[in-house]
Amino acid sequence: LPIVASNVDGIPEVLRDSDSIMVEPDDPVSLRKSTLKVLHLKNEDRIQMIKKGRLCAKRYKMENRVKAMVNLFNGTRSE
Repeated sequence: LPIVASNVDGIPEVLRDSDSIMVEPDDPVSLRKSTLKVLHLKNEDRIQMIKKGRLCAKRYKMENRVKAMVNLFNGTRSE
């Protein structure tokens, strides 16, 4: 689903390459505006955000993280 998240800690890194909307922490006005923006998206835009989010999430699947760690220890590179 489309995501509105706070721009803190590792969240921007996890959500990079997605169409997630980042808001500054402790900014309820920005959070409200961004949430309303997501709720009023056109269906085609929502579908595109979901597709990009799914691709982004694949980086964090267990098997992909394990493969990346093994490659790191073996001195090879993978995405």
